[in-house]
Amino acid sequence: MENINQSTIPGETSKSDRIMSTVESLMNGENNQKIIENLKMYHDAGRGSRVSIFHENIEDSEKTMAMTEAVYSEMKSLAEKTSETKKEHAFLVLGWMQDGNFLFNKMASDVDIDEEMKNAIYDGNPEWRADDSAADFNVLLSAYWQAINSHIDRMKASGLKPLVSLGHTHPNASESYGNYSLPDLVGFSMQEEAIRGNRDSDEIEYCHIVLPENGDVDCMTFDKEAGRFKKVANVMTVGQNGEDTVPAYTFESPKSLSTASYVKEKDESSDDKLYDDYIEELLQKHQWDIIAEQS
Repeated sequence: MENINQSTIPGETSKSDRIMSTVESLMNGENNQKIIENLKMYHDAGRGSRVSIFHENIEDSEKTMAMTEAVYSEMKSLAEKTSETKKEHAFLVLGWMQDGNFLFNKMASDVDIDEEMKNAIYDGNPEWRADDSAADFNVLLSAYWQAINSHIDRMKASGLKPLVSLGHTHPNASESYGNYSLPDLVGFSMQEEAIRGNRDSDEIEYCHIVLPENGDVDCMTFDKEAGRFKKVANVMTVGQNGEDTVPAYTFESPKSLSTASYVKEKDESSDDKLYDDYIEELLQKHQWDIIAEQS
């Protein structure tokens, strides 16, 4: 089961509004029916907040993502660690924009944060403690907030547009293993808001990366002009020996979900209820929209 610790700040956009805007940002008119069918499959299987958004239903971005060999090596090591422990890990990647493309040259993860610092952060923010299997972005941001700000300042001083990406690993035991989950994408917008809000009007590019165990580097961005999520399918590593293509979005989404392997909890969490209620509302609205179109 996927659990990503996400906190909200009083006055922020409500979680239900974020779920709504996230789903709307996945639709571009051409793939609406596929997204609806995707959501219905998980809803009918009783998955609650454990809803995956199949990447086949998300349009491609024209951007390319490139990273140094050192960053790619760290990513592979983190994915391998998740393969061994089945625990999600959160990470941070920094870089800059060039000709509209993503270039990354630095990476750090929650593995690099020692237990003493983690405990100190939790002592000051006990509500941030999450399930042991969760990727904890709150601790990652707390530990590297100064590093993020310093990176942004350096890029601006060099005349470059700063690039900041948070990401996490997906163990193959996860409900959304080779796809982004709906909570992933809701969290994406929350994390972006936190980073952008800290810098006021600074021009910062932001994206999110998921590392499943199969070696893919799956990058998601948000096209502000189109108002939609898009996936960056062109990924490469750049080193002394030139450029090499990196696998991305190779996982094939399931055609159906078996309810035999999943038993809905008797007392569902507030997040499960929230996602269930919104998706049910969306499915009902879509049904009436179809009837209206046919009449």
